[in-house]
Amino acid sequence: MLESKMFLGAKVSEEMSEALELLNPHVLKTFTDPEKPYLVDVTKEETRYLGKYVDPLSNSFTLDLLSDNIRSILQKLLHEKNIMLPALQLLTLIEPPKK
Repeated sequence: MLESKMFLGAKVSEEMSEALELLNPHVLKTFTDPEKPYLVDVTKEETRYLGKYVDPLSNSFTLDLLSDNIRSILQKLLHEKNIMLPALQLLTLIEPPKK
């Protein structure tokens, strides 16, 4: 049986992807490690997103906080690259259940 999860994230543009590739790999891994509470790197329909899973009980206030947190982390990662962050998108991800 598949599980659906809500995900709030920024679509990674080609420009953003190039900037992320220039980062120290240890720094990027720290912020995208699934075991840490920073960002999750997902792909949906061949498009890459950086963001966070949304708690099913979230309300508009917690979504705003989550959005601010995602943007803050992305700005820290990309602060020297002068890249405009895209609008965040709320996605539904369908995944196999974790064993």
